[in-house]
Amino acid sequence: MNDKAEFCQYVQEVRRLMNNQAPRTLTNYQEGHLAEHLSQHMSGIALKQLMREHAEETNARHHTQTGASTGENDWFEAANTLASPSVPGFVKDEVLREMREDRKQTSAAFEESKEVQAMAEKGETLAQHLRRQRQRLLRSDDNLD
Repeated sequence: MNDKAEFCQYVQEVRRLMNNQAPRTLTNYQEGHLAEHLSQHMSGIALKQLMREHAEETNARHHTQTGASTGENDWFEAANTLASPSVPGFVKDEVLREMREDRKQTSAAFEESKEVQAMAEKGETLAQHLRRQRQRLLRSDDNLD
């Protein structure tokens, strides 16, 4: 779970709320207040994710019904050709770059959100993990080690 951006955000929020206070020294009121604040924070993050997924699903449905490009779902609109091992890596990079050109910054088509990018800049291990994931996704050989 350490590579999940949402989980890292939860942990950072707990650390911020605890303010270097030992958990055993919290009163019942403080525990309840902390739990409620954290649940609201987590619900907000989950809501944003669900809204993005709903928009992507709605756009994909619109694309299948009308054939119009949604500009948000690269893999679906490319008819899974980008996932094919026979497509060279430089072609995939070029296609993805062109598909992202006119999109807003909050688009789901970008690899990572601003939050994930900020966390990757702070932690080298997360940045390395994200690079490995991207290479596995876009590599053009069949070796899936």
